[in-house]
Amino acid sequence: MIRFRIERKKKQKKKTEFSKKLLIISYLIGILIIAYAMFIQLLIISNNYQGDSSIVTGLIAGAFAEMGVVSGFYKWKAKAENIVKLQKLYGEEMIEKIKNEEDV
Repeated sequence: MIRFRIERKKKQKKKTEFSKKLLIISYLIGILIIAYAMFIQLLIISNNYQGDSSIVTGLIAGAFAEMGVVSGFYKWKAKAENIVKLQKLYGEEMIEKIKNEEDV
């Protein structure tokens, strides 16, 4: 009976954070948009299209911008969480030192 409970606890998965899910979904959508844009460019080149294809460039730039914003949010959130963890471990002095450092 006790062994069964221990094994059951080990099998439970750790729940993924919402921000991590958001980051993964953002990257997947970005990759899909970029692949679609590359396919459109291939069609434009193979069909000898003479018009303006700048909309595809804008689509790719938008995908990278969206991924950059989500990545920045995730890093900012992780930094805030780590400051709280470090404050519990090392006290207020270390936190002030970390806050005053510039991001590299």
